[in-house]
Amino acid sequence: MDLSGLPSSREVPELRIGLPEAGIALGADRQRRPVVLPATRPSPLRIGLIGEHPLRQALPHRMLAIGAQVTVLTRHPERWRTVAVGEKFTVITTGLRWPLRPGRPPGHDRGPQVLVSDLPEPPPRHLGDAAWCTTVHLAPKVPPRSGFWHSIDQVVVCAPGHGKVLAALLDARGAVAADALAPGEAALVDRQRTRPFTPNPAPFARR
Repeated sequence: MDLSGLPSSREVPELRIGLPEAGIALGADRQRRPVVLPATRPSPLRIGLIGEHPLRQALPHRMLAIGAQVTVLTRHPERWRTVAVGEKFTVITTGLRWPLRPGRPPGHDRGPQVLVSDLPEPPPRHLGDAAWCTTVHLAPKVPPRSGFWHSIDQVVVCAPGHGKVLAALLDARGAVAADALAPGEAALVDRQRTRPFTPNPAPFARR
């Protein structure tokens, strides 16, 4: 058999396999299509959630469901007692040193690192600036003059009245659609689009 026409090992292109973002299901949009929040990825990820809503506590549950190590930073640990389950969920009130360990892809070692903060002040912009690290800030409204929020990747809006602020913050005119939510709706906003959706109440719903 003549193998002279086959490429040598030096000529074979390097095979690169990209790891996709891991996502969690939030609910369904107005066309009944699933709305998925990118939750972890190889590069740092910053997520904001605006408003009081059951999704505040559902998000950490769903992060656990994709294999993440979840740390909650709070001044009210009693709010998280019903959520704190298993060794991969930690609640801290002071002395933040995060990530606790290097983040890893889902399914590897202890998986991605996720920090969820409900403190009034947003996390520092540099916090979690590492691979497979996701930082989430739960806030009643968009904090002004925040480096974290100016570099935000995704925002879950659980109440109307924040669309115009987000449109200016993200330089995304479509974000004003978050001010026209129907009762019971929320919206997933980024710099490309705004998707109103009906939240899925199941705490462990996942992609």
